[in-house]
Amino acid sequence: MEGCRHSAPFVENDSNIRILDGIGQRYHVRPSELVCIDDPAVALDFDAAVLFRGVSLEKKEDEPSKEEVKKQQTLGFETIRALQNQAIKSYQRE
Repeated sequence: MEGCRHSAPFVENDSNIRILDGIGQRYHVRPSELVCIDDPAVALDFDAAVLFRGVSLEKKEDEPSKEEVKKQQTLGFETIRALQNQAIKSYQRE
């Protein structure tokens, strides 16, 4: 069980997870093989931890920041306002 105690802080580091996940995907190697974990149960736990943490990090990266959401909302509002003004002008011309 020595591997379990050493894997927790390692897995908590986002950079480590990105590196292991990226190398594993590119070269089709399990993360546990990259760090030489021989015990099958510990290897499975480690691989699962890297998988779930990696997926979580990918989801975070896909979410827009609060500033980006506000910017999109503002642009959307301004676009709607511009379209309304165009519609009003074209209606007034008729």
